[in-house]
Amino acid sequence: MRALISLLARFKGREDGSIAVETVIMLPLMFWAYLAMYSTFDTFRMYNLNQTAAYTVGDAISRETQAIDPDYLQGMQQLFEYLTRGAGQTDMRVSSIWYDEANNRYHTDWSQVRGTPTPLTSDDVRDARQAAGDAQQRTCHLGRDMARFRATVQNRAGAPRYL
Repeated sequence: MRALISLLARFKGREDGSIAVETVIMLPLMFWAYLAMYSTFDTFRMYNLNQTAAYTVGDAISRETQAIDPDYLQGMQQLFEYLTRGAGQTDMRVSSIWYDEANNRYHTDWSQVRGTPTPLTSDDVRDARQAAGDAQQRTCHLGRDMARFRATVQNRAGAPRYL
């Protein structure tokens, strides 16, 4: 044990070395650290970009006073793709949800999708509420790819309608 301690003490005290050996040891570490910083920064940048685009689309839909039709939703998806630079790789689910205070339940008026997610049902909303707590919500879910469509017509005062 003393021999090991003596060897480490001697190694610590030495000041001679080779810059080439130090470079070979440190360069990969510096490259890895730079790559890790770049990847982390890019992850947060993309997260912020998607979040901002989702808020923009959700805000535009929530302010709509006229009935929402398939062309409007298609335009919203195109806006989302433009804002995120998604180029055909986004999904979108837009749902109108309301709260029934008498029964303490959330209900889905309508839910439309562009892409692969499934439309929300009242049961889905109840399950999400139970999992997440008692928060009133209007949902605008955005994600990946585009394709499907289902139409429903619901009228509820003050909520966006879908035609």
